[in-house]
Amino acid sequence: MKTKLFDLLYATPPFPRPPMYSSKTASSTRDVAGFEYAYTSKQKLDGVVFQSSLVEQLLPKARLWVNHLEVDDKSKRHAWWFYKVSPKGTHLGMPKIIHGEPDSSKWFDDILNKPALHALRARIANRLTEESNPFNANLGISSCHGKKGFPTPDFGLWDGVVMTLTEELKTDNSCPANTFQSLQTVRNNPDDPRRPLAVPFDWPVNDGSHVPKDTRILVQVFSQMISYNVQYAILSSYISTIFFFLKRVNDKNILYMSETYDSEHITPAHVFAWMAQAMGAIPDSDFKTPDPDMRHIIGRVHPGNKPGARTDVVDGPQNNAPQNNAPQNNAPPDNAPQDTSNEATPRPRRQTTQTGARTRSQTDRDDTPSKAGPSRLSRGTSNKRSRTASGDHTDTDDSPSKAGPSRTPKAKVSKRMRLEDGSALQRFTRRADRDGDDDGDGGGPSAAGPSRSTRV
Repeated sequence: MKTKLFDLLYATPPFPRPPMYSSKTASSTRDVAGFEYAYTSKQKLDGVVFQSSLVEQLLPKARLWVNHLEVDDKSKRHAWWFYKVSPKGTHLGMPKIIHGEPDSSKWFDDILNKPALHALRARIANRLTEESNPFNANLGISSCHGKKGFPTPDFGLWDGVVMTLTEELKTDNSCPANTFQSLQTVRNNPDDPRRPLAVPFDWPVNDGSHVPKDTRILVQVFSQMISYNVQYAILSSYISTIFFFLKRVNDKNILYMSETYDSEHITPAHVFAWMAQAMGAIPDSDFKTPDPDMRHIIGRVHPGNKPGARTDVVDGPQNNAPQNNAPQNNAPPDNAPQDTSNEATPRPRRQTTQTGARTRSQTDRDDTPSKAGPSRLSRGTSNKRSRTASGDHTDTDDSPSKAGPSRTPKAKVSKRMRLEDGSALQRFTRRADRDGDDDGDGGGPSAAGPSRSTRV
């Protein structure tokens, strides 16, 4: 008996989704990085569009593209495909409980990602064997090299040295299925049902205020796309998966978002179709992304307050007046690259420049707000923010701070000062003088800024 390769990909997993170890396990996500705060207006996300058919429209085209390939279940040479592509075999040996992001990444990579890659390689080679690895060795999925001033996706679809798709992986606690629920409910345009509404997105400003988790995740996904000059991205915890497409409309960066697929409805065929589109296998004429209604975006500037997708302005009065509190000090040097194109961004494999690149002076700046002083604490925002080795902030708690304005940071020397003989204090002072640390806080990141962006 022979089975169509696409039918093998389109099978739903026959097992329940894995649970998290606890509700607090791996529940945080990284904060907005300093270089992301310093983006120019051409590099910032302007709006988000929800399009439920973003991936579904590609499934019939992907089936036609690979429909002539069949897997023979009686052939020993084809037995490999049932274990490495079909969900009935790929779930063997998976972690039964999610303890962290590596466990979620393994579920996504083995159940959805690698089967789609095997099918893509086989279609390019136009034949099946016991393995797909010998075919087109330049096409593969791998992690991304770190680079100063650039975000780092968890995985990327590489065609040689060119990335065509980014993949950011989370856990179900850090990115639940309802993370973008309020944004995805803005579906219908009352004036023109054929054109979706573009929801304005306010880019966060580095003023020490709290940035919501959904905003941080969108900034992270979008920043990876422009830094690696791609139009296609996947955000997944395996429990829920969202597909993104980046397009420039009226000189604005618009991010198209698919529906949220849960683990019981998504299949390797969805990822395969998205990869095929990113590789250019499916003609652009078959991929419909209608230009959205920009009434709430044209004329707007990034005001610097209430960062994130502004669903509240879609149904309310339009306010196109520039805000007085727009960021003034984050402008990059004059030689920073500018994207002045009014047309859609060309396909990623034909691009050679990086729209997210910046000069060294931008990445070397220190955007860290002061840790002391009543003005930092009186904002009522979380103070539980730690610096990673790369210089990026990482939120450990999304709740407001309970410290109050009167609380000041403890100095590490305070406990040593309680000693009567004072010898410990003298040793601490000599060591601080020797290390060049006059304030006694044990040192800190260099003012040159982060050496590399941090991902979670």
